[in-house]
Amino acid sequence: MKKAFLKRIVSIASAIWLALLACGCNQDAFVNQLSPSIRDISLPEDGDSIKVRFKTGDWRVYSIRVNGGHSWHPGLSSEMTEIDDGKMKLSDNGFTMFYKKSSARELAMFFQPNFSDSDLKVDVVIASSFEYDTLTVTQPRSSGYDLERIEWNEPVTRTFPEYEKGWGPLSYKNEGPDTLRVNMRVFFGAARQVKFSDDSGFGLYCGDFRVPVPDGALNDETLCFSKQDSVIYSYDTKEYPLVDDREIIMKFPPTGKFSLYYNVLWNIDTYSTGYNLSLRNKATGKIVEIKGKFSSMSPNGAFSLYTEKR
Repeated sequence: MKKAFLKRIVSIASAIWLALLACGCNQDAFVNQLSPSIRDISLPEDGDSIKVRFKTGDWRVYSIRVNGGHSWHPGLSSEMTEIDDGKMKLSDNGFTMFYKKSSARELAMFFQPNFSDSDLKVDVVIASSFEYDTLTVTQPRSSGYDLERIEWNEPVTRTFPEYEKGWGPLSYKNEGPDTLRVNMRVFFGAARQVKFSDDSGFGLYCGDFRVPVPDGALNDETLCFSKQDSVIYSYDTKEYPLVDDREIIMKFPPTGKFSLYYNVLWNIDTYSTGYNLSLRNKATGKIVEIKGKFSSMSPNGAFSLYTEKR
């Protein structure tokens, strides 16, 4: 009986030894590997969302690298911010993506359209307590877009600097005719300044067409348009010269000499409003929506003229 007992002890010890040996060869015995459901992800140029599942809930986004360049780290990079409900936003130089931990073992990523003229490659490094793994997202270059429409979707925000006055004499001598024509521009050399802003990067790469825009904001916060007012869609501040070719016609006695005085009362009318830009992809036909902010600065004012005989 003692011999049988010892034989049983030896068998148990052998089993334990084999188990330990197996554990040493197989890390799955102790470590829950990440094992993402997909590592290489191809997205359409118009953008899309993707969900990646892991075998373990022990994971986090360690870093994101775009086109082999700089790496961003959550909590350390100012370009990465939390917007709401745990969703993180990465925006830099025209590239924007969102991601969030949609469940204990699932990562959801949201990619904007690729408006650039080069293919996009994004490496998302996932870390656990024991290992790292990399998800690679690729997106083809832009095929180009046509403007479908633009909608102004926010109340107009206006600011009014102080009014300024300008005075100046202009002297004319009538040489004989009883009519003197004076071409006068109220805001000589003045320019309207406009700018668009959004997070998509569209204005960096594809903003090469003109967009009809309001030419002023009325007192009741409605927008006013003119037939001539269209500007280039650009993130940079663009200046558009103001043309005022109003011709002032004044009648004088045949031999008189008169001085013309003018009084200008002007201000810079500054306003901004939100917009939705609808674009159609030239290759896929898909409609892409862009939300942004439009701002405008332009001189407004009135002038009065009077004459006196010298």
